[in-house]
Amino acid sequence: MNVSRQSVSKWEGDETIPDIRQAKKMAVLYHLSLDELIDFDINMTEIQEMIEKSSEETNEKINWTNAWGKYILFCLNIKAK
Repeated sequence: MNVSRQSVSKWEGDETIPDIRQAKKMAVLYHLSLDELIDFDINMTEIQEMIEKSSEETNEKINWTNAWGKYILFCLNIKAK
């Protein structure tokens, strides 16, 4: 997709969002419509709420980026099938 790791990091950190061309490429890559890709992104709010509701002690023990990244890839694999 010709995307730098810095760009992906900015997407993950909500500093920027992919432009429409990149979003279209991701939708094709994961066999999703743009609507499905955007809808999936909306669910990220639920994930953030769960993290915020977790205790401080739990948050320190869990690498949330790694944990949710694996969950997202799992979900994308299910949708692709």
